[in-house]
Amino acid sequence: MLRTNQASLVKMAVAGIISAPTMARGPHRVKADGSPFVPIGTAGVIYNARPGCPAFGWAADHLEPAVCVHTPDAQEDHALHYLANLGNDAVVVSGEARGARGVVLGEHARFIIDFAGEEMAMMCPGDRVQIVAWGTGLQLVDYPHITVRKLDPRLLARLRIDEAGAGVLRVPVTHILPSRIMGSGWELNPEYVDQDICSNDPATVREFGLDRLRIGDVVAVVDADHTTGRGYRKGAVVIGTINHGNSWQLGHGPGCMTLLSCPTPHLQPVLDPDANIARYLGRGTFAPAP
Repeated sequence: MLRTNQASLVKMAVAGIISAPTMARGPHRVKADGSPFVPIGTAGVIYNARPGCPAFGWAADHLEPAVCVHTPDAQEDHALHYLANLGNDAVVVSGEARGARGVVLGEHARFIIDFAGEEMAMMCPGDRVQIVAWGTGLQLVDYPHITVRKLDPRLLARLRIDEAGAGVLRVPVTHILPSRIMGSGWELNPEYVDQDICSNDPATVREFGLDRLRIGDVVAVVDADHTTGRGYRKGAVVIGTINHGNSWQLGHGPGCMTLLSCPTPHLQPVLDPDANIARYLGRGTFAPAP
């Protein structure tokens, strides 16, 4: 078992509200082919998509499945982004679904929280959700060259990471991607939101099997270093998870959240079609039937 500093991590309450979808009076954006579209699929409660669902094939842009949570105050929202992590527990504390319990399974413009379908049916934008934030500052004691981001220690333990010796960790992933196909998000800190995989070129989609991606899939990006910021580094490896659906916009596509980063080839991805955080946690489309 990987040794961590989890005993020293602060566990605290953060909170937000279920986001209401918003649009400008002229809502159209432009697809990669120049045609207009109305963006749909972010914010609110998405009833028919949950983590584990396909990232492609939706009549949507940047689909955020299940329940989307943010806070209107900018400073509180930044605290939410930097303190909450994947695998954290969440509970609805107001409204008809008060008491419903879920798990954080993604971070985009909002936090993506998976609840049972019957509980989601009782939720409304504006309902308040509390998250038990735990995981910020998580470190691998025996692997100081590998950086951990956005992970509850309990989820880290479920990633089926194998200690291979000589400072190497092997991680199951569904896809291995080159850094050259990564787009929007290079400018963002790996602790804050994701980086999109460029998907506007059909040949690239076919070459790397991007259309088989599911939300929650664990993937590797090679020759990318997210140890401090995001940048190109030959031999570096990033392990991430797909947090939102495809996009029609240039430079965009399915989002990849950073989970692990190493500036040297000491993170070794191993292909495994079952590598998905929703599957590991038995949530989303992998949840047991009620």
